[in-house]
Amino acid sequence: MKQISTPPQPEPFTIMADEIQKAMIEDVMDQSMPTHIRYMLVKFYKRRQYKLQHKRYKYLQRWAHFALTSELVDKVSLKFSPNYSKIQFELENAIKRCQRLEGEDHFSTPDKRPQRLETNGDIVRDDINVESLPKQSALRLDDLDVYNRIVTYEEKCARGATKFINKAKWAPLSHRFDVYTRHHQYF
Repeated sequence: MKQISTPPQPEPFTIMADEIQKAMIEDVMDQSMPTHIRYMLVKFYKRRQYKLQHKRYKYLQRWAHFALTSELVDKVSLKFSPNYSKIQFELENAIKRCQRLEGEDHFSTPDKRPQRLETNGDIVRDDINVESLPKQSALRLDDLDVYNRIVTYEEKCARGATKFINKAKWAPLSHRFDVYTRHHQYF
């Protein structure tokens, strides 16, 4: 009877700003624990590496053909060098990201985080609770940023063609040529 008649204890008083801060920290903290994200990014960057190698090969082939057949080689070479260096830079970044992500991820190992050593051999502890800090992951935020930027750009470029194909595939067979001539009005 006493248990039923006593009121429940009040919940602790919390400020809304504290709850929002806690939610923001949970959203921002390292959530790269699922290893399948890392493997998906490895596949993406390896595929990107092959695409860029092929693009570089095609670019060099076009340049070689143009250099052999045209008289305006000097004018076009001014555009060739920056474009080629941009492709080369993107290719090197894709290779580095792929190699880093393919390597061992120290996020799931029980090893401690790396600590700095002074010249006399003493360990420098910037934080007293070094062991409680999360371990370093091979996955970085800029990997996801580059992935999102490239995927959204490719989707944006293919949106018009995809829209046309989705409309054309349901058109009756007798109207398939009319849809193609009217697609210019639609876009």
